[in-house]
Amino acid sequence: MYSVKQIKLNLFNSNPFSLDPKILQSGDNIKAQILKLEQQLLILLVDGNTDVFTDISRFNIWLKGSNSCVAVFLKYLQKSNYHNLANVQAHHLPKNICQTTAKLLSNQEFIKKPFYANKTHETTPLSRQCNNHLIKQLSNIHGDSVFTRAVAQILDIFIFLEKVKKNYIKIKAENICYKNKSTANKTSAAVELEAARGRLIHQMHIENNHIVDYQILAPTQWNFHPHGLLSKQIKTLTYKTKEEFIKKVALCVNAIDPCVGFNIEIKYA
Repeated sequence: MYSVKQIKLNLFNSNPFSLDPKILQSGDNIKAQILKLEQQLLILLVDGNTDVFTDISRFNIWLKGSNSCVAVFLKYLQKSNYHNLANVQAHHLPKNICQTTAKLLSNQEFIKKPFYANKTHETTPLSRQCNNHLIKQLSNIHGDSVFTRAVAQILDIFIFLEKVKKNYIKIKAENICYKNKSTANKTSAAVELEAARGRLIHQMHIENNHIVDYQILAPTQWNFHPHGLLSKQIKTLTYKTKEEFIKKVALCVNAIDPCVGFNIEIKYA
């Protein structure tokens, strides 16, 4: 879309992908592009209907009469009897966990297989939108299934755009949630923030003005933990053929994170 390219160009005072010093610009620079992008997405995804996410009755009316790409996909889930597919109870990652995980972040095994309060968690669009009125209604009907997660992903787009329009300055400010006491030569700090795919945690250690250690805990490690959400979803699947199984697993993965690359390999005992 034209608006996305323009937004990227106007976000910084120089090429955002260069190594040159850059300053994030005022929200006024992208206001017109954000409004245009929102209108494009509304038309493409929900036929320009701004009331789709108000409640379940308006959502169902829209879904029945819409031919947008989103509606076609959701109707496919219903027609294929996949609307309750992979319904497992969600355990959303709590906010502000940097302080309690700071020491654990230095452990590579923790980063590979993270846990919190002795449980695996998820950090997904559903995590951000689980308290939304429509999502609660859908969860009461379909549980935390592929259908509910797909709607949460679309809702997440428009919620974020609304936040950008209302308070761009707050969106762009990183919220440092935990910082160690600094000594003369050593400083450690951690930050967590919401990225498109989920919660992102960075931790850095500096000694004598040099970075000596840096850890990144990405949403992927939480969402695709070996004993986490996807593993639990797969265990609920029923199927008659290998092709059906692969199709259902792919739906599960994309409902968690449509940006993650994956291959499905079936090993027979």
